[in-house]
Amino acid sequence: MFEEFDFRSNKGVVSWIQEDGKGGFSRPQTAIELPYHMAYPYLFESGGSIYCIPEIAHGREVGVFRAIDFPQAWTKTGTLVPGVAGVDATVFEDHGLYWLFCTDLDDGPFSKLRAWYASELWGPWKAHPQNPIKTDPRSARPAGTPFRWRGDLYRPAQDCSDGYGGSVTINRVVRLTTTAFHEEPVATVGPFRDGPYTRGVHTLSAVGSRTLVDGKRLAFNRSEMSRRMRESLEHRWPNVLLRG
Repeated sequence: MFEEFDFRSNKGVVSWIQEDGKGGFSRPQTAIELPYHMAYPYLFESGGSIYCIPEIAHGREVGVFRAIDFPQAWTKTGTLVPGVAGVDATVFEDHGLYWLFCTDLDDGPFSKLRAWYASELWGPWKAHPQNPIKTDPRSARPAGTPFRWRGDLYRPAQDCSDGYGGSVTINRVVRLTTTAFHEEPVATVGPFRDGPYTRGVHTLSAVGSRTLVDGKRLAFNRSEMSRRMRESLEHRWPNVLLRG
């Protein structure tokens, strides 16, 4: 599952593809669509069900969808954190607590990491008293599934210091409690110079024994250019009706 972005409407939806076992994939199909932009479909299992927390920051909430018929049919089942324009919300368990990490579209979406915690998935969720728990454009914004290795907890984060989707920083979480947080960067992933996507790496996502990586390339897009020109003209002459 992934964000499928339409440059003509400047809006993303959550879509899915299926691998055929021979290295090929089916055509993308829409799984979840809302009136506003969606991104970063974060998947997890709980109580025998599969859930998705997509980024719906423009809806000012961190919402959860449950799979009715995975991966094509979903229903919204609740809101974990209302009133927060959560960006790239990532949920995981650690020492008996659920943790939710994200940035805020309204305040430091690339640099200020915020956290909430709860004893149950459906809350109540409490904001960490040190929010934002970290301010650093190189290693704050979540970039996929946290994981454990040799007993330590690691958290992928986006390095946005040189533009969006540049690379991924792997942080080792040194301390995570309801009153304190500290982590340290230990590695950098990407970009990969030996393939077609050489301009950046955005996320690392666990799928069983596999890790999915999305790469970045630059290409000319006529729809995006037209949209940006239209927005520029409308901003400069707001009383003029522009027709496509």
